[in-house]
Amino acid sequence: MLHKLSESLTWLKHFLKQQRGLQWILLGVLLILWVRPVWAIYSQTGLFWWLGTDFALYHTQSKALWSTDPSAIYNQEKLLHIHLQLLSLYAHDYMGEFSAHVPYPPIFAWLFTPFTIPPPPVGFLLWESLNLLAALNLAWRATQFFKKAERLSVALMVLASYPLICSLIVGQPQILLACAVAEAFLSLRGGKDFRAGLWIACLLIKPQYGILLGALLIWKRRWHAVAGAILGGGVIWVGSVLVAGLPACLAYPQAFSEMVGFRSYDAFHMINWRSLVLWIWPHIPNTVGLSVVLGLGILTIVLTALAWRGDWDPSDPRFPAQVTVLLLATLLANYHSFSYGAIILAVPLAAVMAKGCPSIVTSLAVIVGVILPSLAVSLGGHIDGDDFTRASLILKWSLITCFVALLTDLLRRTRAWGTDTQCQHDNGLIVPRVTQRWPPQSREQREG
Repeated sequence: MLHKLSESLTWLKHFLKQQRGLQWILLGVLLILWVRPVWAIYSQTGLFWWLGTDFALYHTQSKALWSTDPSAIYNQEKLLHIHLQLLSLYAHDYMGEFSAHVPYPPIFAWLFTPFTIPPPPVGFLLWESLNLLAALNLAWRATQFFKKAERLSVALMVLASYPLICSLIVGQPQILLACAVAEAFLSLRGGKDFRAGLWIACLLIKPQYGILLGALLIWKRRWHAVAGAILGGGVIWVGSVLVAGLPACLAYPQAFSEMVGFRSYDAFHMINWRSLVLWIWPHIPNTVGLSVVLGLGILTIVLTALAWRGDWDPSDPRFPAQVTVLLLATLLANYHSFSYGAIILAVPLAAVMAKGCPSIVTSLAVIVGVILPSLAVSLGGHIDGDDFTRASLILKWSLITCFVALLTDLLRRTRAWGTDTQCQHDNGLIVPRVTQRWPPQSREQREG
């Protein structure tokens, strides 16, 4: 069955390659279809309750930073007061109790200040413009692994993907962080470890995305990258002390107080093991649920470590797949991992699809993960949380499938001596075809 599916997808791939214009039209329509749900959200709730909800939180925190008490940036009571004032001006039909926490270092609130100077709608427009520029840069980076004829299709797939659009809808900085991950990946591949470490330090804005990557660099003794990350982290925290004071920095752990509960109203919009466990067993006891999630997280990390056995070699054809597996493990094992976080996969996964000979299962998971979540929202019967929950569920299963498929490929491959390897498909699985002789020739034999 898998073989027949492989043949069908191969035929479809050749057909679309011959009909490049049709491919562009279909992906362009997928991007345009997002106009409908975005307009519907704005019509129903106005600004900053759903559309731009995270921008409103950053706006609130930045305003609190410039109050008489900068340490108030993590004070729920004071933040909620500022936040409700903003909602009362621009949102409608909002209800319920909610928190206004922003678990980012104080320097983020200071850097966000320019977007609080104009009226909030104008500030939101400027913030979205910055993120759109970052999205275009990310799409451009992803296309560089492909032939010129394929690049527009790749760019449209990135720009129309659910994680990217979701990040824009709520006003997240996730696209900016995805650009940092992309530059770190490219720097590591180019042997520029220190520069990679500086880019990785940007993930301290959301430290959950950098924990496994940092642990890998230490395990593999990439000390130049570690030094770059430490230097960048030092700049972030010294800067935080300078702009907000030591009391604000010491209050930073308070920002995570709203994120420790096993159940939350937004858990089904996540793409981690916690959300999957709650979806499969909604009434699972909290203690049991936490134990299951912890066990799945540990298993995910251990399996990822197996894929990284051996020497550190960025020139290895497996390297993009190894990085992608690490980032997938980060998304799945994290306790707090929303759908927009998956955009950090854009460039490493593009390298896998272009150069890494992905299996048919991996290819199918990527196609489903890019297209179906977007269609689930843009073609939904009505715009509400259920459409986004459905999209997150599709994305979640796609990421799990991609993780398992790539991990299987990595664990089954035998490292060829040297760099001259080619890939061939065998019933949907990848096996290497070694083109050099064994045992390896000496330098004199090769030159002679």
